[in-house]
Amino acid sequence: MSHTSIPLPHTSSPSALLYTPTTTTPHLKPAQQPHTTPIAHFVSSPNTTSPNGALLDVNSSYIVYAVKNGLVRVIDRHSASRTLLRGHSKRIGDVSFFGSSKENSSDVLGTIGGTGDVSNVLIWRVYRVREEELQSEKLLEIRSKDAVRFVWHPFNPNIFVLLHGSSSEGGSNSKSRATLVETTKLYTAPHGNEGHAVCVPTMTEEGEEVIENALRFLLPSSAYDEDDVATMTDLTWSNLDSRHVLSGQDDGSLILWDLRDWTFYRSMGGTYTPVESGEEGAKDVVASAKCLFKLQGCHSDVDGGISRVVFLPPSNSAGAGAGA
Repeated sequence: MSHTSIPLPHTSSPSALLYTPTTTTPHLKPAQQPHTTPIAHFVSSPNTTSPNGALLDVNSSYIVYAVKNGLVRVIDRHSASRTLLRGHSKRIGDVSFFGSSKENSSDVLGTIGGTGDVSNVLIWRVYRVREEELQSEKLLEIRSKDAVRFVWHPFNPNIFVLLHGSSSEGGSNSKSRATLVETTKLYTAPHGNEGHAVCVPTMTEEGEEVIENALRFLLPSSAYDEDDVATMTDLTWSNLDSRHVLSGQDDGSLILWDLRDWTFYRSMGGTYTPVESGEEGAKDVVASAKCLFKLQGCHSDVDGGISRVVFLPPSNSAGAGAGA
């Protein structure tokens, strides 16, 4: 069989070369298009609960997305089988599989419901019982009023950070930007009907919500305007270690935190002042991740402030980026 050569159109600029087979070259068949079958209809409506939260997440095994009335849909990417997670009463604000890489196949999922949702934070395990059937179980429930975002530890599924929203109806007057939760250290009780672990935060006299045995992200009261406490909008873990995290705030500021070198504050009437070494065990003294530095990443009048922060991949020099 002989092949007919087809000369390419001549151009003086090689970078502008363009060749498109047309009806004048009938012996060339167009590339065959892949066949697709819809498996879900996802309505991408605005996330009013948490503007920076994810309403959809995916890994190598599953697709998860929020649907109406606090329900969460999970789809098996290999068999297309699906299940509904029922546990939230308000619209979902964030969904997140454990594991930072989309190539992971983790079956552990975190979800956060909106303001007024009693089961504000839920940790699930999704699993296959047969080739064509998915099921789920609740592992942990945290009945918070403030949590709006969920950020997993890079390699430990028992550790995650909850970002707090601003004070609103039904919420607390928390000055904490976020809370680092280690599930093995929580005070929990079994759920009366379903049996999973339930953690109920306590409320201080000032109306602040506190998760016992969890590390808080606080700044001294002198570092902010008492009437305008910035809300943490995003947080990311360092690529080099699990000790440092970078957060962005809605006032445009960036803060680098140290999770091992703590700062201790005395709480008095809703204000926080650093205490001297040796007073850590006092009743009114609380521990916080240490603020290493705070800088202004963008103008405070930018709507929403910092929307996303990320550490650059490891190289000869460390770096981080942020977007407004």
